[in-house]
Amino acid sequence: AYVRRWVAHTERIGGRQPGMPRGAIEVRVVLDASGMVRAVAPQRGPAELARAARRIVLLAQPYPEFPQSLRARREQIAIQRRWLFAGDGVLLDGGRP
Repeated sequence: AYVRRWVAHTERIGGRQPGMPRGAIEVRVVLDASGMVRAVAPQRGPAELARAARRIVLLAQPYPEFPQSLRARREQIAIQRRWLFAGDGVLLDGGRP
């Protein structure tokens, strides 16, 4: 549930950014229990998409704190997604790589 909400929020923010490049990239994001980004690691994609992905993840902060059920099990989580930049401010979640 937390990851689904994170994906929806990040896509919404990413979809509002004009002038985004086109293409696909894999991104790994590490969040701590307070919802702060600890790492953004774009993977398998051109530098232009890597910069765009990093910018979107950081712009979408702050993320919600982990729910208690998740916080009891984890101090951090890593979310890995494949994003499709369709141009004209459209960011689509391509799922887990």
